Amino acid sequence: TRRERIALVTVIGMGFYLVKVLHSPALFTEHDEFLHVRTAGDILATGHLFHPNPVLPVSPLYPGMEIITTALVNVSGMPLFACGVIVIAAARLVTILSLYLFVEGIGRSSLVAGLATALFMANPNFLFFDSMFKYETAALAFAAFTLFALARSQISLGGTRKSLTFVAILAVGATVITHHLTAYLLAAFLVLWALFALSRRRTEPGWI
Repeated sequence: TRRERIALVTVIGMGFYLVKVLHSPALFTEHDEFLHVRTAGDILATGHLFHPNPVLPVSPLYPGMEIITTALVNVSGMPLFACGVIVIAAARLVTILSLYLFVEGIGRSSLVAGLATALFMANPNFLFFDSMFKYETAALAFAAFTLFALARSQISLGGTRKSLTFVAILAVGATVITHHLTAYLLAAFLVLWALFALSRRRTEPGWI
């Protein structure tokens, strides 16, 4: 059933993330993580954004993930590592569900959505690289959510459609301030989507 497929892809995706947590259960240990821990630490220490980071100068310019993590640190009082694990887990869950719902919306098939999501998670980078404490991990979640919100807005009416479009715009903004390369790819995908929609409307006037 649809619920079973959603449950299965969620369990698989979060299970893969558990592998990363068990690999480093107490500290961030990967090279890319050290770079962003420095940026997050600077935000916590100074209370300001855009503090220079000599080990990755571009990191302070895209502080979306660090803003969320340090806000959680300040609100909860938990250490940076624990908050980072929670933020990454939330980003992973949003990525999985958004991708599933996006494919289901455009393909109108829960089976196709389940297979597409499972295929995406078969990407080797999904296991470790996209589970690290780094800006791409959070940006992928924002980008995937953007696609889901826009796809759902196309089959919604009235106020719901406007609300979903507004949420998608916010997600685009979150992507832009989180990771530059993900933002470029999202922009390119949206341009292609718009061109495809325009061409379909010209050839099939009733097509949404």
